[in-house]
Amino acid sequence: MTLDEIRGFKNHAPFHPFEIVLVDGHVFKVPHPDFIFVPPGRGTWIYVADPKGHVEHINTVVISSVRLAKPSSRRKKAG
Repeated sequence: MTLDEIRGFKNHAPFHPFEIVLVDGHVFKVPHPDFIFVPPGRGTWIYVADPKGHVEHINTVVISSVRLAKPSSRRKKAG
């Protein structure tokens, strides 16, 4: 997975939540572009925050895939 491919998911307009899957099966959810930092240039690290503000440093070498997040099963009740 390249930084340019990850930037494509982050910068897509309109934004769609996505997930980063590591080779060990760990999944990082990116619900909004503010939750991920992809440094400029050709580095190999990205930074993903969770809703509590904890940041994970992820080397792109261990990313197996990036995929659109599954739609939330939460639905607003009518009325």
